[in-house]
Amino acid sequence: MNRDPGREILNYVYRRMRIDAEWCQWGERGFTWWGCHLGQTVWAEPPQYRIDREITRLHCRTPLLRNVEETPQLSKIINTLNAMATLSTIDWNPETRTIALHASVYAHTENVHWLQELFTNAVALQAAEAVRLSLALRITVGGEIASSEHPTSGRRETPDGMMLVNETAYLPAGGNIPPTVELGFDLLEREYLIPSNMPYSRTDRLLVAPVPVDEKYSQFAVLQIDAREAHPRSGYGACFRLMFAEKYDRLDPVRLNRQEITEETSAHLLGAWTRSPEGRITFVSFLPALICFPIFFDALFLRSLNRAEWLHKKLGRRSKRSPA
Repeated sequence: MNRDPGREILNYVYRRMRIDAEWCQWGERGFTWWGCHLGQTVWAEPPQYRIDREITRLHCRTPLLRNVEETPQLSKIINTLNAMATLSTIDWNPETRTIALHASVYAHTENVHWLQELFTNAVALQAAEAVRLSLALRITVGGEIASSEHPTSGRRETPDGMMLVNETAYLPAGGNIPPTVELGFDLLEREYLIPSNMPYSRTDRLLVAPVPVDEKYSQFAVLQIDAREAHPRSGYGACFRLMFAEKYDRLDPVRLNRQEITEETSAHLLGAWTRSPEGRITFVSFLPALICFPIFFDALFLRSLNRAEWLHKKLGRRSKRSPA
Protein backbone atom coordinates (compact mmCIF):
# COMPACT_ATOMS: atom_id res chain seq x y z
CA MET A 1 0.00 0.00 0.00
CA ASN A 2 1.37 3.41 -1.02
CA ARG A 3 2.08 5.90 1.74
CA ASP A 4 0.22 9.20 1.80
CA PRO A 5 2.57 11.82 3.32
CA GLY A 6 -0.24 14.35 3.50
CA ARG A 7 -2.44 12.18 5.70
CA GLU A 8 0.54 11.09 7.79
CA ILE A 9 1.44 14.69 8.60
CA LEU A 10 -2.18 15.68 9.26
CA ASN A 11 -2.52 12.88 11.79
CA TYR A 12 0.82 13.80 13.36
CA VAL A 13 -0.23 17.44 13.79
CA TYR A 14 -3.52 16.42 15.35
CA ARG A 15 -1.86 14.08 17.86
CA ARG A 16 1.14 16.27 18.61
CA MET A 17 -1.00 19.32 19.38
CA ARG A 18 -3.42 17.20 21.43
CA ILE A 19 -6.39 18.78 19.71
CA ASP A 20 -9.66 18.20 21.54
CA ALA A 21 -12.09 16.23 19.38
CA GLU A 22 -14.94 18.35 20.76
CA TRP A 23 -13.49 21.39 19.00
CA CYS A 24 -12.40 19.76 15.75
CA GLN A 25 -14.20 18.96 12.50
CA TRP A 26 -12.53 16.60 10.04
CA GLY A 27 -12.96 16.68 6.29
CA GLU A 28 -11.70 14.36 3.57
CA ARG A 29 -8.12 15.65 3.59
CA GLY A 30 -7.89 17.97 6.58
CA PHE A 31 -9.55 19.44 9.63
CA THR A 32 -10.63 22.72 11.16
CA TRP A 33 -10.20 23.20 14.87
CA TRP A 34 -11.08 26.00 17.26
CA GLY A 35 -8.49 26.81 19.91
CA CYS A 36 -10.42 30.01 20.59
CA HIS A 37 -12.99 32.04 18.66
CA LEU A 38 -10.85 31.77 15.49
CA GLY A 39 -10.95 28.56 13.49
CA GLN A 40 -7.74 27.19 11.99
CA THR A 41 -7.87 24.87 8.98
CA VAL A 42 -5.08 22.37 8.26
CA TRP A 43 -5.29 20.41 5.01
CA ALA A 44 -3.36 18.43 2.41
CA GLU A 45 -3.80 18.81 -1.31
CA PRO A 46 -4.12 15.63 -3.39
CA PRO A 47 -0.65 14.25 -4.19
CA GLN A 48 0.89 15.07 -7.57
CA TYR A 49 3.61 13.16 -9.36
CA ARG A 50 6.70 15.32 -10.00
CA ILE A 51 9.71 13.93 -11.88
CA ASP A 52 10.51 10.92 -9.67
CA ARG A 53 8.17 11.13 -6.69
CA GLU A 54 4.75 12.10 -5.40
CA ILE A 55 4.59 15.53 -3.78
CA THR A 56 1.84 16.67 -1.44
CA ARG A 57 1.41 20.31 -0.46
CA LEU A 58 0.01 20.94 3.01
CA HIS A 59 -1.43 24.22 4.29
CA CYS A 60 -2.53 25.78 7.54
CA ARG A 61 -4.66 28.93 7.50
CA THR A 62 -6.29 31.02 10.21
CA PRO A 63 -8.68 33.82 9.17
CA LEU A 64 -8.04 37.08 11.05
CA LEU A 65 -10.32 39.74 9.55
CA ARG A 66 -13.15 40.01 7.03
CA ASN A 67 -14.79 42.97 5.26
CA VAL A 68 -11.52 44.90 5.13
CA GLU A 69 -11.37 48.03 2.99
CA GLU A 70 -8.28 48.41 0.81
CA THR A 71 -6.50 51.65 1.71
CA PRO A 72 -3.10 53.17 0.85
CA GLN A 73 -1.87 52.21 4.34
CA LEU A 74 -2.93 48.55 4.20
CA SER A 75 0.15 47.22 2.40
CA LYS A 76 2.50 49.26 4.58
CA ILE A 77 0.96 47.89 7.78
CA ILE A 78 1.06 44.29 6.52
CA ASN A 79 4.69 44.69 5.42
CA THR A 80 5.64 46.04 8.85
CA LEU A 81 4.03 43.10 10.62
CA ASN A 82 5.41 40.55 8.15
CA ALA A 83 8.93 41.83 8.85
CA MET A 84 8.54 40.06 12.23
CA ALA A 85 7.15 36.84 10.75
CA THR A 86 7.93 33.51 12.34
CA LEU A 87 6.64 30.62 10.19
CA SER A 88 3.52 32.15 8.59
CA THR A 89 2.67 35.07 6.36
CA ILE A 90 -0.10 37.63 6.78
CA ASP A 91 -2.09 37.20 3.59
CA TRP A 92 -4.34 39.93 2.16
CA ASN A 93 -6.87 38.66 -0.38
CA PRO A 94 -8.36 41.67 -2.20
CA GLU A 95 -11.00 39.55 -3.95
CA THR A 96 -12.59 38.39 -0.69
CA ARG A 97 -11.46 41.43 1.34
CA THR A 98 -10.06 39.14 4.02
CA ILE A 99 -6.79 38.88 5.95
CA ALA A 100 -5.48 35.55 7.23
CA LEU A 101 -2.32 33.84 8.45
CA HIS A 102 -1.06 31.16 6.05
CA ALA A 103 1.77 28.64 5.88
CA SER A 104 2.46 25.70 3.58
CA VAL A 105 5.02 22.93 2.99
CA TYR A 106 5.80 20.35 0.32
CA ALA A 107 5.89 16.77 1.61
CA HIS A 108 7.08 13.46 0.19
CA THR A 109 7.96 10.10 1.70
CA GLU A 110 11.63 11.02 2.21
CA ASN A 111 11.01 14.17 4.27
CA VAL A 112 7.95 13.24 6.36
CA HIS A 113 10.07 12.17 9.35
CA TRP A 114 11.33 15.72 9.98
CA LEU A 115 8.85 17.90 8.07
CA GLN A 116 5.95 16.77 10.26
CA GLU A 117 7.60 18.35 13.30
CA LEU A 118 8.49 21.60 11.53
CA PHE A 119 4.97 21.92 10.12
CA THR A 120 3.41 21.18 13.52
CA ASN A 121 5.37 24.07 15.00
CA ALA A 122 4.19 26.31 12.18
CA VAL A 123 0.58 25.31 12.93
CA ALA A 124 1.02 25.92 16.67
CA LEU A 125 2.72 29.30 16.28
CA GLN A 126 0.10 30.41 13.78
CA ALA A 127 -2.77 29.49 16.08
CA ALA A 128 -1.16 31.32 19.00
CA GLU A 129 -0.31 34.47 17.02
CA ALA A 130 -3.70 34.75 15.35
CA VAL A 131 -5.55 36.33 18.28
CA ARG A 132 -2.92 39.02 18.86
CA LEU A 133 -2.59 39.85 15.17
CA SER A 134 -6.34 39.96 14.57
CA LEU A 135 -6.71 42.55 17.32
CA ALA A 136 -3.72 44.59 16.12
CA LEU A 137 -4.96 44.59 12.53
CA ARG A 138 -8.54 45.37 13.55
CA ILE A 139 -7.28 48.55 15.20
CA THR A 140 -5.00 49.61 12.35
CA VAL A 141 -6.86 48.58 9.16
CA GLY A 142 -10.47 48.11 10.27
CA GLY A 143 -12.75 45.30 9.23
CA GLU A 144 -14.29 42.64 11.48
CA ILE A 145 -12.65 39.92 13.54
CA ALA A 146 -13.16 36.65 11.61
CA SER A 147 -14.75 34.81 14.54
CA SER A 148 -16.45 31.48 13.85
CA GLU A 149 -18.02 28.59 15.70
CA HIS A 150 -17.74 24.81 15.73
CA PRO A 151 -20.87 23.46 13.95
CA THR A 152 -22.03 21.52 17.02
CA SER A 153 -19.97 22.72 20.00
CA GLY A 154 -20.61 26.37 19.23
CA ARG A 155 -18.31 29.27 20.10
CA ARG A 156 -15.25 28.42 22.18
CA GLU A 157 -15.14 30.77 25.15
CA THR A 158 -12.26 29.12 27.09
CA PRO A 159 -9.11 29.12 24.93
CA ASP A 160 -7.04 26.00 24.44
CA GLY A 161 -3.69 25.98 26.20
CA MET A 162 -2.01 26.07 22.78
CA MET A 163 -2.99 29.74 22.53
CA LEU A 164 -0.26 30.45 25.10
CA VAL A 165 2.44 28.32 23.48
CA ASN A 166 4.66 31.35 22.91
CA GLU A 167 4.62 32.22 26.60
CA THR A 168 4.83 28.65 27.88
CA ALA A 169 7.25 27.05 25.40
CA TYR A 170 8.96 29.19 22.77
CA LEU A 171 9.80 32.24 24.87
CA PRO A 172 11.25 30.29 27.85
CA ALA A 173 13.36 28.18 25.47
CA GLY A 174 14.52 31.36 23.74
CA GLY A 175 16.05 32.99 26.77
CA ASN A 176 19.53 32.53 25.29
CA ILE A 177 21.08 32.04 21.87
CA PRO A 178 20.71 28.31 21.15
CA PRO A 179 23.98 26.39 20.73
CA THR A 180 22.38 24.50 17.84
CA VAL A 181 22.76 27.62 15.67
CA GLU A 182 26.45 26.84 15.23
CA LEU A 183 25.60 23.23 14.38
CA GLY A 184 23.26 24.53 11.69
CA PHE A 185 26.00 26.78 10.32
CA ASP A 186 28.43 23.83 10.35
CA LEU A 187 26.02 21.73 8.30
CA LEU A 188 25.48 24.46 5.68
CA GLU A 189 29.22 25.03 5.38
CA ARG A 190 30.03 21.35 5.06
CA GLU A 191 27.24 20.37 2.67
CA TYR A 192 26.83 23.45 0.46
CA LEU A 193 29.02 26.49 0.98
CA ILE A 194 32.50 24.96 0.98
CA PRO A 195 31.80 22.52 -1.93
CA SER A 196 30.30 25.37 -4.03
CA ASN A 197 33.41 27.57 -3.63
CA MET A 198 31.15 30.61 -3.31
CA PRO A 199 32.33 33.39 -0.97
CA TYR A 200 30.51 33.64 2.34
CA SER A 201 31.11 34.98 5.83
CA ARG A 202 30.42 33.45 9.21
CA THR A 203 30.68 34.18 12.91
CA ASP A 204 29.19 32.15 15.75
CA ARG A 205 25.93 34.12 15.44
CA LEU A 206 25.73 35.27 11.82
CA LEU A 207 26.10 33.60 8.43
CA VAL A 208 25.87 35.50 5.14
CA ALA A 209 25.94 33.61 1.84
CA PRO A 210 25.06 34.21 -1.82
CA VAL A 211 22.07 32.39 -3.29
CA PRO A 212 21.96 32.02 -7.09
CA VAL A 213 18.74 33.19 -8.72
CA ASP A 214 19.39 31.59 -12.11
CA GLU A 215 20.80 28.31 -13.40
CA LYS A 216 23.85 30.05 -14.87
CA TYR A 217 24.91 31.39 -11.46
CA SER A 218 25.20 34.84 -13.02
CA GLN A 219 23.01 36.68 -10.49
CA PHE A 220 22.64 36.27 -6.76
CA ALA A 221 20.44 37.12 -3.81
CA VAL A 222 21.89 37.25 -0.29
CA LEU A 223 20.83 34.90 2.50
CA GLN A 224 21.48 36.16 6.02
CA ILE A 225 20.96 33.83 8.97
CA ASP A 226 21.10 35.95 12.10
CA ALA A 227 20.95 34.78 15.73
CA ARG A 228 22.13 38.04 17.30
CA GLU A 229 18.76 39.55 18.23
CA ALA A 230 15.77 38.06 20.00
CA HIS A 231 12.35 37.91 18.35
CA PRO A 232 9.90 40.11 20.31
CA ARG A 233 7.48 37.21 20.93
CA SER A 234 9.55 34.04 20.67
CA GLY A 235 12.93 35.01 22.12
CA TYR A 236 16.23 34.00 20.57
CA GLY A 237 16.51 31.72 17.58
CA ALA A 238 17.62 32.09 13.96
CA CYS A 239 16.18 34.68 11.57
CA PHE A 240 16.54 33.82 7.88
CA ARG A 241 16.44 36.83 5.53
CA LEU A 242 16.63 36.25 1.78
CA MET A 243 17.37 39.68 0.30
CA PHE A 244 17.19 40.64 -3.37
CA ALA A 245 18.82 43.31 -5.51
CA GLU A 246 17.32 46.72 -6.19
CA LYS A 247 15.80 45.71 -9.53
CA TYR A 248 13.33 43.46 -7.68
CA ASP A 249 11.92 46.40 -5.71
CA ARG A 250 9.24 46.95 -8.35
CA LEU A 251 7.53 43.79 -7.07
CA ASP A 252 4.88 44.07 -4.36
CA PRO A 253 5.65 41.88 -1.30
CA VAL A 254 1.98 41.71 -0.28
CA ARG A 255 1.10 40.38 -3.72
CA LEU A 256 4.07 37.99 -3.63
CA ASN A 257 2.67 36.38 -0.47
CA ARG A 258 -0.66 35.85 -2.21
CA GLN A 259 1.07 34.42 -5.28
CA GLU A 260 3.17 31.99 -3.22
CA ILE A 261 -0.04 30.61 -1.75
CA THR A 262 -1.76 30.15 -5.10
CA GLU A 263 1.18 29.21 -7.33
CA GLU A 264 3.60 26.28 -7.53
CA THR A 265 6.97 27.39 -6.12
CA SER A 266 8.45 24.18 -4.59
CA ALA A 267 9.48 26.36 -1.63
CA HIS A 268 8.01 25.88 1.84
CA LEU A 269 5.98 29.00 2.69
CA LEU A 270 7.28 29.30 6.24
CA GLY A 271 7.66 33.03 6.64
CA ALA A 272 6.69 36.12 4.66
CA TRP A 273 7.67 38.51 1.91
CA THR A 274 8.27 42.05 3.12
CA ARG A 275 10.61 45.01 2.57
CA SER A 276 13.84 45.56 4.45
CA PRO A 277 14.43 48.94 6.15
CA GLU A 278 16.36 49.88 2.98
CA GLY A 279 13.35 49.00 0.81
CA ARG A 280 14.72 45.74 -0.61
CA ILE A 281 12.38 42.83 -1.36
CA THR A 282 13.08 40.27 1.38
CA PHE A 283 11.70 36.92 2.51
CA VAL A 284 11.80 36.47 6.30
CA SER A 285 11.52 33.28 8.37
CA PHE A 286 12.25 32.79 12.05
CA LEU A 287 13.15 29.51 13.75
CA PRO A 288 12.61 29.84 17.52
CA ALA A 289 15.33 28.37 19.75
CA LEU A 290 13.03 25.45 20.60
CA ILE A 291 13.28 24.18 17.01
CA CYS A 292 16.72 25.46 15.91
CA PHE A 293 17.72 22.06 14.58
CA PRO A 294 20.35 21.68 11.83
CA ILE A 295 17.97 19.71 9.62
CA PHE A 296 15.61 22.70 9.59
CA PHE A 297 18.52 24.98 8.63
CA ASP A 298 19.14 22.61 5.74
CA ALA A 299 15.48 22.74 4.66
CA LEU A 300 15.17 26.52 4.77
CA PHE A 301 18.49 26.97 2.97
CA LEU A 302 17.57 24.61 0.13
CA ARG A 303 14.12 26.11 -0.27
CA SER A 304 15.73 29.55 -0.49
CA LEU A 305 17.24 28.34 -3.78
CA ASN A 306 13.77 27.40 -5.07
CA ARG A 307 12.32 30.70 -3.93
CA ALA A 308 15.08 32.78 -5.50
CA GLU A 309 14.66 31.01 -8.85
CA TRP A 310 10.87 31.44 -8.69
CA LEU A 311 11.15 35.18 -8.01
CA HIS A 312 13.74 35.69 -10.74
CA LYS A 313 11.48 34.03 -13.30
CA LYS A 314 8.55 36.11 -12.09
CA LEU A 315 10.53 39.31 -12.57
CA GLY A 316 11.49 38.16 -16.05
CA ARG A 317 7.88 37.52 -17.02
CA ARG A 318 6.88 40.92 -15.63
CA SER A 319 9.65 42.66 -17.60
CA LYS A 320 8.50 41.04 -20.85
CA ARG A 321 4.97 42.34 -20.27
CA SER A 322 6.15 45.88 -19.47
CA PRO A 323 6.50 48.45 -22.24
CA ALA A 324 10.03 49.32 -23.32
